[in-house]
Amino acid sequence: MKNVFKRGLKLLTLFSSNDENITTDFIKDNISDYRELGDSAFKRSFERDKSLLKEMGYLIAVSYTHLRAHETLRYLVCRL
Repeated sequence: MKNVFKRGLKLLTLFSSNDENITTDFIKDNISDYRELGDSAFKRSFERDKSLLKEMGYLIAVSYTHLRAHETLRYLVCRL
């Protein structure tokens, strides 16, 4: 559970330090705990971390239909 809280804090820091919408690729590249994970493990961890943040009152808007959605399995994560 300690790692979940640590990643959650890193996610909040990442979102608060960026003025633009960011992709899950950017998140995976910039949070070391995600970097080593395969795609499915990353998705499970990220979804778990988003749920934790939601329970704490932080809502992360996610768009699955951004302009380049047809080019990638990733999705765009919008600002808090």
